[in-house]
Amino acid sequence: MPTGFERDRDSMLGSHVSDIVGTTTYAQIEPYIRQALSGETVSFEYSTRQSAGEILHARSTLVPERDSTGKILGCYLLAIDLTEQKRAEAAAREAQKMRAIGQLSGGLAHDFNNILTVIIGNLDALDRALPDSDVVKRHAVPALRAAQLGANLVRRLLAIARQQPLEAHPIDVGALLLGMAPLLRGSLPESISIRTRLGSSPNTAEVSLWALTDPGQLEDALINLALNARDAMPEGGNLEFACDRVCLAPRDARSHNLPAGNYIEILVTDGGQGMDATTLARAFDPFFTTKPSARKRPRARYGAGIRPSIRRTGPDRKHARQGHVDSPAAARHPAGEGRFCR
Repeated sequence: MPTGFERDRDSMLGSHVSDIVGTTTYAQIEPYIRQALSGETVSFEYSTRQSAGEILHARSTLVPERDSTGKILGCYLLAIDLTEQKRAEAAAREAQKMRAIGQLSGGLAHDFNNILTVIIGNLDALDRALPDSDVVKRHAVPALRAAQLGANLVRRLLAIARQQPLEAHPIDVGALLLGMAPLLRGSLPESISIRTRLGSSPNTAEVSLWALTDPGQLEDALINLALNARDAMPEGGNLEFACDRVCLAPRDARSHNLPAGNYIEILVTDGGQGMDATTLARAFDPFFTTKPSARKRPRARYGAGIRPSIRRTGPDRKHARQGHVDSPAAARHPAGEGRFCR
């Protein structure tokens, strides 16, 4: 019979309690054992780390065993595994925290939207007043574009806070990628080269790649991937955005949890350090990051995160989307790559 201590009954007979549960756990429960051996029935909760690294939570009750004269011979033990209950409680607390974050983000988004309205209005006025100015085109136009992206982010924060569906409509994904190049160029160091490849044609102007998606979502995800690539390549390197049509057969579609049909695939590749297997397994966990805290941050290794909440938002399948990350670092290779299929 499993005991929770990774040993069967026969192997525990004659052993000291500290040999069974370990010295650290024994230090937690030793006062309760003394109480029980003094004649009291006692209940308590404790945790112990198993050899595989998993933490076991349990509630135990010790009932003194007496002979016919009343002498205490030992204790009966009733132990209940609370591990799953503790996990459920932690999940409930996390859900409450997420709801609170959603409510807070809604209030902040309203205030931030007022600030962005002033910024966008002035930048747009400057662009209209000086349409032929190279300085405006080089500095003000990218700033206006960034402010508009910020306004889209505000809209998405409000949609999440209100649990409203995001807006999807037909867009030329290739044109969106090409239009983002100046913005990304201004955000990345010169040591990082950026390349955009659309379809198999050498002339990107001839390629038209339309998809039904939310452009704000897509831009935000791609910008975050670019910032992650920047942090993963402190000495510089290559960053490539490739986009093409793909047709998923039923078998391939099932492996991606998507309906079979035609899709646009965006492949983002960088020459950074990649992610180890443990990090890769959690790449789409909400709010997961490997960035050090602000007090001890030699350099950011994971940027602002892949933003899995973007990938998972929206229950409708009219504009199906899926994310996938391959990182050869998990197989001891030097480069990492991320894939987003729409």
